[in-house]
Amino acid sequence: MSQPVAFVTGCSSGIGRALADAFQRAGYRVWASARKEDDVRALAEAGFQ
Repeated sequence: MSQPVAFVTGCSSGIGRALADAFQRAGYRVWASARKEDDVRALAEAGFQ
């Protein structure tokens, strides 16, 4: 069975980050977006796509 995928926008903080974290803990492969390059880099280091 394939891994479920979630795409979440606004993941640098707030509800977007909370949703991304929750999906990741639930076993989803999370594709996350943010506006600032530094935030995108931090998301990648946290294991998000």
